[in-house]
Amino acid sequence: MDRQTIRRFVSWLDSEGLSGKTATVYVAGVRSEQLEHGFEDPGRNDHYLSMTLKGLTNQTRPDTYKRKPLTIEHLRQLKADLFGSLIPRHDQLMLWSAFTMAFYGMLRVSEYTRAASTASKAGCSMEQIRAMGRWSSDVSNRYVRPDMVSLTQAMLRISG
Repeated sequence: MDRQTIRRFVSWLDSEGLSGKTATVYVAGVRSEQLEHGFEDPGRNDHYLSMTLKGLTNQTRPDTYKRKPLTIEHLRQLKADLFGSLIPRHDQLMLWSAFTMAFYGMLRVSEYTRAASTASKAGCSMEQIRAMGRWSSDVSNRYVRPDMVSLTQAMLRISG
């Protein structure tokens, strides 16, 4: 990787709307990975790169939507709505246990659900994965990792 590539990467991160702090962390990760594999540090002594990252950090971005914390009142309302619904009783109990575990364990959704990569490995098409996850754009491509064994087999079939 050369300086131009890492500069383009920073430019792309900016175009994606990431903050300067996030871009700096990503660049540090790339640089660290390069060094771990015995390659030259692409950002070493790159004044242009450091000034670009500093500029991104100083750039004001529109305030992002601040999510409000879930409260016990939200949990009570959720319980009332859930148990007042037509969902089968065993599903109500299963959902309620997931909600309470997430609430009291302060879990993120990703900590108690499976990644879309699991569906990919199970042979689901991207259209099915998008439908299951209610994806409205191609952003799912960032989260679904292809199964490397399947890709290798496909490449071997293509190459003859």
